[in-house]
Amino acid sequence: HTTFSVFHSGKFQTDDSGTVTYKGGNRDVLHSPVEALFGNLMSELNISSNGQRIWFKMPNEGISELKILCQGDDNFRKMCEASVWIKAIDVYLEADNVDDDDDDDDAPPVVEINDSGTATRASNGAAKATQKAVDAEARVESNLIDCEDEGSNDRYERWIRGSGELKIRQVFESIEEFKEAVLEYALKGGWNVQYTRWGKVKSEARCGVPVEEGEKQCPWRIYCSYEEPIAQWMVKTFQDEHTCFKDGDCRILSESLIAKLFLNDIRNDPNFRPKCIQEQIQDRYNLVVTGDKCRKAKKIALDIIQSEFEEQYARIKDYELHILE
Repeated sequence: HTTFSVFHSGKFQTDDSGTVTYKGGNRDVLHSPVEALFGNLMSELNISSNGQRIWFKMPNEGISELKILCQGDDNFRKMCEASVWIKAIDVYLEADNVDDDDDDDDAPPVVEINDSGTATRASNGAAKATQKAVDAEARVESNLIDCEDEGSNDRYERWIRGSGELKIRQVFESIEEFKEAVLEYALKGGWNVQYTRWGKVKSEARCGVPVEEGEKQCPWRIYCSYEEPIAQWMVKTFQDEHTCFKDGDCRILSESLIAKLFLNDIRNDPNFRPKCIQEQIQDRYNLVVTGDKCRKAKKIALDIIQSEFEEQYARIKDYELHILE
């Protein structure tokens, strides 16, 4: 069962500073299977969902991350999926007749977090866009986890190095491994990809093809973050369709990555020319890089090789001193 903290008989209010809070009412605790929430609100707590707007969030989320909830809708399904791992959920109810000119009938109270960390109500014009972004961010951690047996490992697929494939529920040993997989994917398909978020526990990449003003951005996107129950990094959102045209660029293909790609070539032939690097990238991956980037990449590769040589030489000297002793 899931433990629901049910806040009811109150209403959302906005103070003079624009901060949104839930005022009045009561808080009751309900232990219930998540799929039976609506029925048990009535049978266990005598709370009818009729004439009420209902939202939910996870205990570690703020009020800005409330998501509208209806029996059987997409958010309800996502809540079911989240309950596989999270055994506590906060639920808020507010009567439909509460006056609030700023809120759409189907939208929860939308708040924004300002620079001081305070939650404030968004303007009516920005409310829908803000809520859409907040919902997507708040749901991403539980986006596509099946309501299967918790003991089943069928939900996860370990990444295979060299495959060039990205999939939903794919798991990685580290965020660096995830980035390696994204690079493989981009090189295999000749896609322009860029990182829009990065960190130790989460990373996001999107299509890097620039668009003109008024044009729609290509929807390709992948989001990976740490999944504590399995101690792995998992792909939780993957929109795998490109609507763009390949432009021959790849924003994640930096000088340092090119250096790693051609490290063995340069190690075997220190005279390996930047022009050859440029040509091979175009032949192998159908991508165009500048000669200057290839020159910088070769210098990085030579520095790596020199560092390796110095390290090996230092070990030989240490070994020699050890023998003499």
